[in-house]
Amino acid sequence: MSPHPVSFRIGLGLILGGILAFLAVPQKAGGDWDATREAFSYTPGGDIDETLGQIALYLLDRNRQEGSAFISTEVEEGIVGYQLRYSDNGDKVVSTDDWFGIRRYRIPADPDTTLPSGYYKNIYMELVDVGLNGIDNRDYYFIDGRRFDLANEPGNVLQHYQVQMEKGVSTFVRQVGYNTVFQSGELGQTSIKKMQAYDDGSLPARMILGLDLRYIFRPITKNAQPLSEEEMMREIRQSLGFVYSATMGYTDLSGYRFRDIADQTALLQRTYDPMEISLLSLILGALFDTDSDGVINQDDLQNGYTRFREIHQQLADNARGLNRRVVLPGEKLARLRQEYETVQKKPFIP
Repeated sequence: MSPHPVSFRIGLGLILGGILAFLAVPQKAGGDWDATREAFSYTPGGDIDETLGQIALYLLDRNRQEGSAFISTEVEEGIVGYQLRYSDNGDKVVSTDDWFGIRRYRIPADPDTTLPSGYYKNIYMELVDVGLNGIDNRDYYFIDGRRFDLANEPGNVLQHYQVQMEKGVSTFVRQVGYNTVFQSGELGQTSIKKMQAYDDGSLPARMILGLDLRYIFRPITKNAQPLSEEEMMREIRQSLGFVYSATMGYTDLSGYRFRDIADQTALLQRTYDPMEISLLSLILGALFDTDSDGVINQDDLQNGYTRFREIHQQLADNARGLNRRVVLPGEKLARLRQEYETVQKKPFIP
């Protein structure tokens, strides 16, 4: 392979300002939480609210169940008590298939001492947010076991119920403690299947690749400035797309094929078919997510691209020794499997 550089557009933006990435981009662990007022409000946009997603993960971790729901302890403020409830679809990942609910009950000023302690907790209203994205026409509530759908309710009614949900969440976080609830912090983001950007600017794999993979991509800076969402997507797709395409095709020893791949914007700036999940998972695990945390930052992207070039150079040297002029796709796949086993300490299973 020629020692001269080829198409340094690949990942060029990833090289510059890498050490400033964390400092240049604000970091938040828990979504739309106002620390001054100690109050929660839904993030607009219709995607999973990250605050509720983090609370859902907290409830999953506590593993206190009632039926299919993971439940919190009751918290009380004034004459109102709340219990948070979360139902997972079974995959232990917060997704739009799940629901988040709050039971709200009133505390009598003079409880009836002839009844069992806490009897009033059995008289409640339960409000359910399907998809953890704010109260909308898909949602519903229960009173005395009867379900009432919100499908035909006007916006002001939906807003009223959303405020009730926000009050319950705010009370819970204040009383349990912000740091306790959000102790998973940013690492919990990989278990929240968002369709749009996270609160800190990270992007889910679905936005970048078009696939439901449990990876998130941290913000990227260039010349000490954070890239926009669109610029970030182009940078990541360029780097991953190059490695994917160079793996799947024949590549020559001189580097001409690399330059050809780098020039094919439509080939690189695309989303992927579900049939391609296996190979993408191999490439990501072997090269870009070597610590297995599901979080890929600016350095990971550059290091993964550089490591692929090193592996390809080794294969090219082997091919040259065999008097061949190309590196075969099967050789690259076999070498990536070895790399995966080395860094992940387990065999790759498609």
